[in-house]
Parts: sequence; C-alpha cells; structure tokens
Amino acid sequence: VYVFVDGDPYGITNIYRTLKVGSGNAAHINKYFCVPNARYLGITPQDIIDYKLPTHPLKDVDVKRAKDALKNDPFIKSHKEWQNAINKLIDMGVRAEQQSLAKHGLNYVIEKYLPQKLKKPNSFLP
Repeated sequence: VYVFVDGDPYGITNIYRTLKVGSGNAAHINKYFCVPNARYLGITPQDIIDYKLPTHPLKDVDVKRAKDALKNDPFIKSHKEWQNAINKLIDMGVRAEQQSLAKHGLNYVIEKYLPQKLKKPNSFLP
C-alpha cells in the first residue's frame, strides 16, 4: 500500500501515521485497520524544493500539530527521517498539497512524479 498525501503535518502525522501504525484512541481495534507495510509516497519537504512546488504558509495549527508529533508521537520519535522532514517543514514555514504538482501539467503525477518515486523505494520515508 502506497500512501499519497499532502506535504503538510496533517497528511504526515494524521493520515499516513494513523494508517501505518494505528490510532491511540482506537488502540483496541488497530489490528483491524492499520497497515504496517504502508509506504509514504506523498509530498516531502525535499519535493517542495526539487519540484519547485507552489506552497501555502504553515498555519498555527500546522506548526502545533508538527511540534506535538515531534514531542509526543512514538512513531515520529522513533524515526529520525521523519523528525528531520517535519523540522524541515517547520523551518521552511510552508506546506504543499498534491495538486501543487499540477503546475507541471495535469498528467504529471501519473506520468512522471509517481513513476520517478517508485523507482527509488530506498528513498521513501519510513
């Protein structure tokens, strides 16, 4: 399972992380819906730079969510790569949505972006 989400704290720490490892609020049923083998294929802070993506400023709620994850989330705390990525988003002060890739054309995601990323599975964030 590949997870293609926005490059923002919500996409990373809520959607992706919850799908991969489950939810603290639903710990009693996590085994029924989490997907430990899920791979992050979403927008990364490095993608924002490499693809020169249009961005939006991080909102206060985004920064709070990111800092809370860095401080309290066991999944994020156990993966230095995610800590670095989230800190980079905070430092950049921006977020990018999937649709920002459309600046390169409507078929860019399926013709270029995803195929390029899928060729480099070792570069995926955990």
